[in-house]
Amino acid sequence: MVVGRERISKRVQRIAALLKACTPEELAQLVDLVPQLREAQRLAEMEEEAIEHFRQVLTHKRDGSPLVLDEPFLGGLTYREYLALSPEEEDALWERLFAEAEEALKGSEEWGEADVRPDARLPARQRSTPKCEPASNRALAP
Repeated sequence: MVVGRERISKRVQRIAALLKACTPEELAQLVDLVPQLREAQRLAEMEEEAIEHFRQVLTHKRDGSPLVLDEPFLGGLTYREYLALSPEEEDALWERLFAEAEEALKGSEEWGEADVRPDARLPARQRSTPKCEPASNRALAP
């Protein structure tokens, strides 16, 4: 995962400078002392694998054509504009999009709730689970 230097705290930058002076053996000892480092590396590798997976999926869906940064993307923004958002702006965008979606669903009878009698039954073709016989109706084995 690549992070801009300005987003990395001074403390972490100082630790990184110290680690650069370590030998491979010393780094291995450090990982033994701080197992979270191994987990952090594993998570970073998983993140990179996920990114690569979605790149391949998007490339396939676009029939191999490259992403055009000035194409419309989300919430009235192009890819370029979306990728340039600060974390705060991105959060605000998603909040707005979810609020708009929630508003669009309001009043929709399809999503509304209704009281149902305790003995109500779904039509057979809409049953989502297999019919099960209650345990009280089963014959007990001798």
